[in-house]
Amino acid sequence: MTTPATLSATVIEAERVVLRKARDTDREGIVEILSDPEVREYLGGPRHREVVEQYLDHAGTPSTTETVGSFVIAERQTDRFVGFLGLSRRGSDRPGHVTGEGKELELSYVLRRDAWGAGFAFEAAAAVLRAAAGELPDQPVLVVTQTANHRSRRLASRLGFQETGVFEEYDAQQTLAVVSLGLFLASSPDSGVRQYGKFFDGVAAEYDRVRPVYPDELIDQACRVAGLGDGDPVLEIGCGTGQLTRSLLARGLHVTAVEPGENLIALVRQNLGGNSRAEFVNARFEDADCPAEHFRAAFSASALHWVDPDVSWRKIADLLVPGGTLALIQYFGLAEERTKDDQEAILAVLRRVAPEVAVGWPTYRDLDATLAGTDQRRDNVSAVWAWLGSYDLAREYAGPLFTDVRITAVPVAIEQTADKLNAVTRTMSFYARLSPDQRQDLEHEITALHQELGRPIRASTVAILVTARRGIDVQAIRPA
Repeated sequence: MTTPATLSATVIEAERVVLRKARDTDREGIVEILSDPEVREYLGGPRHREVVEQYLDHAGTPSTTETVGSFVIAERQTDRFVGFLGLSRRGSDRPGHVTGEGKELELSYVLRRDAWGAGFAFEAAAAVLRAAAGELPDQPVLVVTQTANHRSRRLASRLGFQETGVFEEYDAQQTLAVVSLGLFLASSPDSGVRQYGKFFDGVAAEYDRVRPVYPDELIDQACRVAGLGDGDPVLEIGCGTGQLTRSLLARGLHVTAVEPGENLIALVRQNLGGNSRAEFVNARFEDADCPAEHFRAAFSASALHWVDPDVSWRKIADLLVPGGTLALIQYFGLAEERTKDDQEAILAVLRRVAPEVAVGWPTYRDLDATLAGTDQRRDNVSAVWAWLGSYDLAREYAGPLFTDVRITAVPVAIEQTADKLNAVTRTMSFYARLSPDQRQDLEHEITALHQELGRPIRASTVAILVTARRGIDVQAIRPA
């Protein structure tokens, strides 16, 4: 079998780094990175410095990146070596695959220790994936890392990789993560799963038309927990087209809504008809300038997973008054016997049409298991939300920031025609990853399933509200 192509570029430039082939001037950095015990902790251990030097004497420093898709990461201003990055093909004889044929693209990276924490690996990886997306067809890209290597797994998550399973290799448990290469096509340096948030701005009108509102009983419960009254200031993170905003305004609250999508904000302004109790900040939440310790409550409906979790929990706590309430609302898939066959049929369609999407599909649990999982994580609201949505949002630093975590659940049964389900699908973030042919095939298969069933397609969901109170004194708590 012919090995599929990988990236052909030999030089790729980013804002602060350049990816290039190794030079003799990189020798000392390469020796250091290959012999550093801390750098090599999850890579089979350090190599003896003398052995590395003997190899370089024999083969030459440039040999370290002679294969296609292999690069040195260098600081752009100084050309100083800071690490290696590779985009290769994972051997079909090795474990850890998402396709039957194997040989998927595999991203790997390692940085010298004094370059950790500067964001070089993220910037370099995003640049390589963008270059590959411009040269190669859309396909799965893998990252395999030791499960114990939390730093590497966190970087992969920031890039948009979704963990799909574990396996044993090299006498250690490895975690397999996957992302669609198409995510990085013509994208900005901030590529990653959260970059999909921009997709919604392009489908604002359809999103407003087909997405459901949230149950009134959950909004009322959040207001009761927060002790909100007429005119109280509340923050909304990611207002979209205003499904939640309208509910908050109807209860007499003054809403400051942060939303990066220009089209979404324009539509929600139109929907609200100039309501004087609503003001809008057109920015990402990470960049939004909002007054500290001002809001009685911070709401977010189906949006917080688009925000960088290394920023979000701390910033929310900073913007809430002491004792203020965080309220998170979202619909999640639910496993129920009465809808199991229909939901499995839809997932089977995804596996056929877009396997790279299906492998990262969230796990559906029954209501008891869902609530039991949240109960086990009540000491950290970020862990609760991560569990519910299979998101990489859990951060240890968030635990002390919020107390009194509560969960309220409202099961909601759904019946949809093919036209309605296809319309909703066109507003879901994974749709941006599909090629035109995949989109057409998906709609055709959903239509065929509807016709075969002879009735609406059924699904079970649960609308969940998670509330938590900001601690009285959080100023000394900083994320690690």
